[in-house]
Amino acid sequence: MPSHDIGVAYEAEGDRVSYREEHWLFDEGAVRRRLVLYRCPGGAPFARKELRFDGAPWAPGLAFEDARDGYRHSVSMTGTRLRVAVRRGSVEEDRTVLLDATPDTVVDAGFDDYIREHWDAVNRAEGVRVRFVMADRQKAFDVSVKPSGPASPGDRVRHFRLRLDGWLGLVAPAIELSYTVADRRLSEFAGISDIRDERGRSQKVRIRFEAPNRLPADFRDEIARVRSLPLASSCDGGTRRP
Repeated sequence: MPSHDIGVAYEAEGDRVSYREEHWLFDEGAVRRRLVLYRCPGGAPFARKELRFDGAPWAPGLAFEDARDGYRHSVSMTGTRLRVAVRRGSVEEDRTVLLDATPDTVVDAGFDDYIREHWDAVNRAEGVRVRFVMADRQKAFDVSVKPSGPASPGDRVRHFRLRLDGWLGLVAPAIELSYTVADRRLSEFAGISDIRDERGRSQKVRIRFEAPNRLPADFRDEIARVRSLPLASSCDGGTRRP
């Protein structure tokens, strides 16, 4: 069912809004797609991402662009491998690597599909382990996902913790995920965002997601408009460092 929902990203400490993200989930032909628009606190769009779910639902192809510094990355399947391309500035050329794709390889928002499809396994005390592709680093890392506390039969929300395996898990911060039990919907994310701040630095945020709304019958016009929206080069009127 075509849907639209909004996530508001707050700074980790306090209620100051860092950015907002809008998600449109829909089908084009036989391919499911997710279109994401990132907005400044004032409302101007500055980044856009589109995912194509034409293979394993947890390993979609994607294209992302951030107009604040010209950064782009993309992930696509080439045979049995993933092609990950990154451009770190508007004047740079793409840098490309090929990564092995395994049945447990997870890409970007495909992680949400993986949680829903493997709900029972994720809810066990030992959780699950997957290979998570970090496109900006052009690498895949082993991560574990497990409940962050014991579950009770009457729980309306389940909380999970995502952490890098091995010694990296000792130094890298964990990500906390909250899912509603009734519809297995991501309701809150807390951790390092893949959206950097205006200075180009990693930022820790809390993202609260609203329940999705069903799109109207003529939503295709809305999708075309969002795809063509010009993106702002800055959210604060200043210049972001390259």
